[in-house]
Amino acid sequence: DFKSNRIIIPEYNINGELVGAKGRYNGDCDPSERWSMYLPYAKSLVLFGWHQNYTYIMKKQIAFIVEAEKSVCQAASWGLNLMLATGGHDISKTQAKNIRSLGVDVVIAYDEGISTDEIEEQARKLIIDSKYWRNKVGYIDMTGLKSKVSPTDLGYRAFRRIIKERVKWI
Repeated sequence: DFKSNRIIIPEYNINGELVGAKGRYNGDCDPSERWSMYLPYAKSLVLFGWHQNYTYIMKKQIAFIVEAEKSVCQAASWGLNLMLATGGHDISKTQAKNIRSLGVDVVIAYDEGISTDEIEEQARKLIIDSKYWRNKVGYIDMTGLKSKVSPTDLGYRAFRRIIKERVKWI
């Protein structure tokens, strides 16, 4: 949007229907002014990246759950199409049900600054535990990294290293 200098992000439900759109300002601004809703939607019903990454997630049998759409796009620019964004760090019942329906292992890759207890609480929502199969669910421990940095903000090589060194399985 050239008028507001925002990147427009369309939001789709898991059926591929456009349900909303928002704009993100990338310049310096107060955090409360970063986002603007163009077409309001219920973010609890959306997993950004579902349609673009579904086939890759099913092939590799793993999904990375991130907070923001930006992380999905950053990873896709590296050819890593395994990300789904929840639009925040609280995974809704609908989002959890949809993620579990994939039947894959899951790693939560939230920004630095969210407590381990809070991340583990979110991770427990994604566990499939039946008498036939249990998926692996973990999270990236971002403790000690730059304040409020996303794992994808660090770049491809650093992200790969973080996956190898900082994933804690529940």
